[in-house]
Amino acid sequence: MEGNLIYLVAAYAVFLGGLALYVISLAVRRRNLERDARALEEMAREIRNETRNT
Repeated sequence: MEGNLIYLVAAYAVFLGGLALYVISLAVRRRNLERDARALEEMAREIRNETRNT
């Protein structure tokens, strides 16, 4: 039983490490999505302003 404890700890470490990487990946994707959304809103605002001025 004690010999298998190291494998259990290693499995949990691998699982939690993978989970942490996944959460970090989601956070980065969300930040990039918000940045892209702000850029699109700015572009739409500029197009509306150009249309009104013409």
